[in-house]
Amino acid sequence: MITVLGGQIGFRHPLVRAAIYADAAPEERRAAHRAVAGALPDYDIDLRAWHLSEASWSPDAEVADLMTLTAEHAAARTAYSVASTAYERAARLSPEPKQQLISLTRAAENAWAAGLAQRALGLLDELRGLPGNAEMGTADLQLRAAIAARTGSLVVARDLLEHAAGLEPDADTAVMLLADALHATFYLADTDSSRRLAAKLTAALAKATSSQARALGLVATGMAKVLTNQGGVEELRSAVPLLAECTELRSDSRRPAWLMLAPLFLRDSNAAGRELRLVVDEARNRAGVGELPNLLFHVARDQATTDSWTRAEANYSEAIRLARDTGQSTELAVSLAGLACLEARQGRAEACRTHAAEALPICVNRNIHLPEAWVHFALGDLELALGNPGAAVEQFLRLEGLLQRLGLRDPDLSASPELTDALLRLGKVEEARICVSGYLIAADSKGQPWAVARAQRARGLVAPHGQFDEPFREALKIHAETLDTFETGRTRLAYGARLRRIGRRVDARAELHRAFEIFTGLGADRWADQAAVELDATGERVPRRDPAGITSLTPQELQVSLLLAEGRTTRETAAALFLSPKTVEYHLRKVYTKLGIRSRAELAKCLLR
Repeated sequence: MITVLGGQIGFRHPLVRAAIYADAAPEERRAAHRAVAGALPDYDIDLRAWHLSEASWSPDAEVADLMTLTAEHAAARTAYSVASTAYERAARLSPEPKQQLISLTRAAENAWAAGLAQRALGLLDELRGLPGNAEMGTADLQLRAAIAARTGSLVVARDLLEHAAGLEPDADTAVMLLADALHATFYLADTDSSRRLAAKLTAALAKATSSQARALGLVATGMAKVLTNQGGVEELRSAVPLLAECTELRSDSRRPAWLMLAPLFLRDSNAAGRELRLVVDEARNRAGVGELPNLLFHVARDQATTDSWTRAEANYSEAIRLARDTGQSTELAVSLAGLACLEARQGRAEACRTHAAEALPICVNRNIHLPEAWVHFALGDLELALGNPGAAVEQFLRLEGLLQRLGLRDPDLSASPELTDALLRLGKVEEARICVSGYLIAADSKGQPWAVARAQRARGLVAPHGQFDEPFREALKIHAETLDTFETGRTRLAYGARLRRIGRRVDARAELHRAFEIFTGLGADRWADQAAVELDATGERVPRRDPAGITSLTPQELQVSLLLAEGRTTRETAAALFLSPKTVEYHLRKVYTKLGIRSRAELAKCLLR
């Protein structure tokens, strides 16, 4: 049954061990666990705690304290499932009712951090039946709302958070709860609720003292104003330095994605935004699987509007996989919609349509209207990339109708510049000019470079001959204030095409070459084709580049490759992706074969150039 080798006693097979343990009487098991706990060295606190907890059959304050310490150790190394079990066991062993409540609450919080929604809800239900539960304040409502926002209903989450904020005596906590409620209405695109909550939040902010509460409050009120194009930029800019300096937010396991919201809304290239992106990288290493899909989505959304498309695709794919595994329908919908937008830019028709088709019914059934808008944007943008202006107009008009019904006036959500392009390709010049005039007003009102540059491009598209240079040049100047090189490429392509059509071939070639280089570098192959066609029309032939080997990688291979290329070890990569080290090595071997490389140094050169 057993072997004795090198002073170590072990069972010949794990099944033998399990059978003997199962067959033993309870008192024998407890005695065995006590013996092992007594034989363990002093430094092995965690293992001794587990054995002592198995040896205890009645409440024991000392063992409960040891299990609490073990739970804290597990949470510190992001082993949230282990931490949840340890906290629960500490609650069962604690003779103090108040400590039972605290430990069970932490068990539920760590269960959610591990992506175990049903376990977390079960523990919360148990908490409600314990005496003295009212002492825990709004912790129950907060966690239920977080789970509902990701896996159930954003409407339920919004209502729970607003109710909790009304009960919360602490001003800072009340502000953060109202901010979370506003974040839920952001996905719902519920402008009426946004206005009501923003008014409450503005009043509550006057009493806030912590940097975390003030930062979240400013971001949330800024978001609410931006969606209706009633300002909000000042609040978002004021929040950026607070977010970057806020150590509490970095360690807040339930709100890591808040670090990305201000840069996403501002869409500019200021230094504070770059600093915040570095902070997010640190937060990602500590995020549990419960919050990771949401954080990965925000990171990917940001990367997709820069030149980091490879990373964006990998992060979207990982967010989708984790959202499926943990039943997070909200995060699945937004990540699918975000990936469809990226694939539209890439011109990957089948993948874009597949992901859009999966996202759309989830959005409609759950009233998640914002990603629903992204889906229509993606499908219209794809048709424009494929050279189907009629189909593009149809999708863009659906999008504009949806935005109008919802009362969303943020020009960043509008596809008016793209609609203008599509209408002109169909010869509908007057309709295009009407479209541009409305968008110019909205973009100028917002005053942010991403919107204003796109507005100037649209203005250049409809300007009469001899008058289009100024708006295109203005657009290119403003594009330099953003990180979205794809939009710069589209402006250069549009400008070059207009120059070519009036016979200014030399000037046209300069713009078209730059557009072609941008699109080729990004992997926007359909747009690169359009730039090449325009260059051909100027009399210059463009050599076509073979597709990059990176496109042959699966999403999992791509994610593994990126983490390894950035310097993580096999074990660190496995932990970050919730895989085994053997699985990581398996994917790496396949990547080496596909890319024709032999080392991680070559891998980094391929992916991080």
